[in-house]
Amino acid sequence: MWWMLWIFGCATEPAAPPAPEAPACDLALEVDALAGKSVARLLDGDKDPDLLARAQFFKDGETLKVKYNTRALTDMYTYTCKKESKEFFCQADNVDLEQWCRTLIANKGACSGAEIANLTGAPLDAAQKAAETINAAVKKLSPEQMEKLKTGYSLPSNQLRGVLHVKVNPDTCRLTMRDNYQTMERGELREYENVVGSARFVPVEKELVFEHCGDPANFVALAAPDAKPNPGESAVDQKVGTPVDFRYVGAELVKAEAGCTYSMDVFRQYEPVTKGQAVAPDADGKLSWATNQTFDKKGKNVVHLYRYKDCGKGAELAQPVSCQWVNAKAE
Repeated sequence: MWWMLWIFGCATEPAAPPAPEAPACDLALEVDALAGKSVARLLDGDKDPDLLARAQFFKDGETLKVKYNTRALTDMYTYTCKKESKEFFCQADNVDLEQWCRTLIANKGACSGAEIANLTGAPLDAAQKAAETINAAVKKLSPEQMEKLKTGYSLPSNQLRGVLHVKVNPDTCRLTMRDNYQTMERGELREYENVVGSARFVPVEKELVFEHCGDPANFVALAAPDAKPNPGESAVDQKVGTPVDFRYVGAELVKAEAGCTYSMDVFRQYEPVTKGQAVAPDADGKLSWATNQTFDKKGKNVVHLYRYKDCGKGAELAQPVSCQWVNAKAE
């Protein structure tokens, strides 16, 4: 019957379709390739990244910058990056110029505005002002106080500036980021590792907190729903699985203005749980910024409050951003 097989064909299973190709990696050592990307640290053996160590790249003009938290609970720092042969070298903005001056005195015996500006990239007038302030203060120190200054500002623990070394591995579509800080020893700038050290970071598509929390005192957790909220008094210890009330008790954006609307976003553990929730004034025009959150995991849990005001030109985020952390414990 071979001729029947030749006429009608073999009754075989159709070939399986080819496996879809993995999407091409869009990470590259270029400003435009990294700008807009959010990344988080990937620990060995984990599938989900550690959102406590996270960074977001963005463009400022044609310059690459990055917001990075060095695994701090509520802090976020901005770095300016410069492309080198095999990496982006990123240095933290907003350095303490007076600390740099004290460090130069401790290590070299003198501090000038020109040297501060040269080392930090700060404007010369700001550097000169810092030098004048510290040099005047140092002249009043006793010999014993001067020795303490020399010792304290020449130790490796004297952190002058955060530094990130960012490399791209397109084969694994990951970044290697080395989290260091600058210090000075015997007159030479040196780098030491921060707590994160050298780690792998992977792209994260979800929205995360990348705003610095500048107001932790005025967003408080209550010990009970009927407790009176006061600035700086937050019930840090809470129970796992128990709803916790949070209240904003600051003085900013607490009275509605005519023609303006208000809304808020709430983030728990750096991810959004409420977006664009309207905040309406009461009969007296007062605004109540409040949320209720439940924590299902033991340990430190952080809640961020983003407050927005829109007077017809688009919603504007109020600064500083508020946040609070609690320590959730088992029953």
